[in-house]
Amino acid sequence: AAAARGAAAAGKAGSDSVNGDASVASGLSGLLGVGAPGNSTTPVSAPPPKAKKASNANNDPEEEERLKYETMNGRLAKKIRHDMEMGRDFCNNLATVLESVLIEIDGLAKKEDAAMTLSSQQSAEAVAKLEVLQKAKAEAEAAKAAAAKARVATMAGAKANVPEDLHAETVAKGNPNGSTLRKQRRRRKDKTKTAKLSPEDEALMNPFDASGKRKLTKKEISYRSFEITRFRSLVAGDYVAARVASHELWILARVVKKWDALSTSHTELMNMTESKRESLFSNQLVYIQDSEEYDGDIRKAKPVARHLVLPLPRSFDEAEDWCTRCRKGTRIYAMYPNTTSLYCATA
Repeated sequence: AAAARGAAAAGKAGSDSVNGDASVASGLSGLLGVGAPGNSTTPVSAPPPKAKKASNANNDPEEEERLKYETMNGRLAKKIRHDMEMGRDFCNNLATVLESVLIEIDGLAKKEDAAMTLSSQQSAEAVAKLEVLQKAKAEAEAAKAAAAKARVATMAGAKANVPEDLHAETVAKGNPNGSTLRKQRRRRKDKTKTAKLSPEDEALMNPFDASGKRKLTKKEISYRSFEITRFRSLVAGDYVAARVASHELWILARVVKKWDALSTSHTELMNMTESKRESLFSNQLVYIQDSEEYDGDIRKAKPVARHLVLPLPRSFDEAEDWCTRCRKGTRIYAMYPNTTSLYCATA
């Protein structure tokens, strides 16, 4: 039975094994006394087992052959064949990896050579560009220096042509037309035309009392100036700020029909409460049109109560005078950009 198992294993190994497996199969066939298929080797009978000898048990060839006969079987042959195949595959994989590494190293070396060549070319180009820039800069500086020298020469010639007395006047007394001192310059007098005030209004705007002590602050003076002009007479074409709806939206408008001021003094108006003012001016209507739609046609005008109309400056001089009183904390109406709508704000 053992001989039959050994012959079957040896036959299978000899049919599909690699070169190394053929030697294992032939050895196994010789050991078992069975010839391999297609081999004319004469079968050899297996030697009978012999008794152990204690003296030379480790070196006896017959003992070794007997141990091989007892231990070698089909399972062990398959294991040996499998290990050899795994070793072969490992060697093939290792060779492939080494080949790819060598190829990659060769490619990196070639890339480094190309990069060094390119960098040398770029360095040469950069040096050439730097030389061109330095040359252009030197030429520009030379031209600038030449222009400066020409200006200095021109100024020196112009100074030589100026009379000596003019130099003396500028240095000693000051020449109003050519002096660089601000205090010696002739300043154009302001030609601001402010509206003439009545004696009553002058008394209201006077910040000092009879003893010369200040009684009004700048804020109070600004408020009184606004109140004096708030209910003044309006003529056709005047620009005003008007509230044409119930909500707090004011628009830039123009007066279409003249409106005469009431005979009530400014002192009385300033002492009135807001409700009394509304009752006084609710029946006083001002006909206005939007500033962008203004054409002076009374039929297109819209009537608005006088206390909802705020007059605006009639000239640049008056506007300048008003702006001098516009300080931090003053309540104002400012215009939305690119519109004719106004909103309440604080300076």
